[in-house]
Order: sequence, then structure tokens, then C-alpha cells
Amino acid sequence: MSLLVRTCSTDRINLSRLAARALIILGGLMWAIMAFAQSSTQKYADLTYTFSDIVNSGLNAIIPLLITVAVFALALYYERLAAAVVLVAAAGFAIWGLVAGWETGVWVSAMVVLALPMVISGALLLLAASTQRVCELEEATALAR
Repeated sequence: MSLLVRTCSTDRINLSRLAARALIILGGLMWAIMAFAQSSTQKYADLTYTFSDIVNSGLNAIIPLLITVAVFALALYYERLAAAVVLVAAAGFAIWGLVAGWETGVWVSAMVVLALPMVISGALLLLAASTQRVCELEEATALAR
């Protein structure tokens, strides 16, 4: 990644960070919606939702939201670590699909909606971190002169 970045560009850093964080937030919202929908579909055929069913579905949706908040906070301070977490999560997601034996339609929709944005977010975080490193090295070199 450092071969691609040779000059300091604060615009590139800011744009990469903004896009990566937006993808993290959107991905977390998608996971939360999917968790809520998955746990609430058990009563879908009956059309009888009770307050406890909605609360249980909401509690299932809170877990992905908390993970999203943790990854977002991690991305604010430790971009390389956050990128590693996001990329490992994308790989784990693909392994889960292999183990679960998803069919082609599920694979395409899951990869486009969830895994691809996670990979793009990880790559953008790595790009921002390497550009930040280049900026630090340029500043240190300028101060040493």
C-alpha cells in the first residue's frame, strides 16, 4: 500500500476516512436491520406481534449496532487495526457463507450489500493510514533540514 502513496495529500486522507467511516456506519445499520428482521420473521406468518417479540428483536439488533460503534471508535484512532478487524470480518462472513451453503442469489446479494463494502472500507482505512504516515515522514524530513 505504501508504494501507491508517495506524496502527502490531506484531501486524500480526509476523503478516505470519510468514505470508510460512512461504509462502516451503513454496514452496521444493514447488519442491525437484518438481525431485527431475522428475529421478527418468526411471527410474520401469524401477524401477531407482541411487545416482548419486538423487544427481543430489538435486543438482537443491538448487538450489531454495538459492534459497529466499537469498530467506528476504533477507526477514529487506530486505522490499521480497524482495517484488520473489518477485513477479518469480511473473510469470516465469506467462510460463514461457505459453511452455511448459501445458494447463488444469497451469495451475490450478501457480497454486494455486506462483504464488498467491508473490504472497500478496510482498503480505504489502510490508504488513509499510509497517507498519514507519508505526511508524518515529510514533516519530519522538513523539520530535520
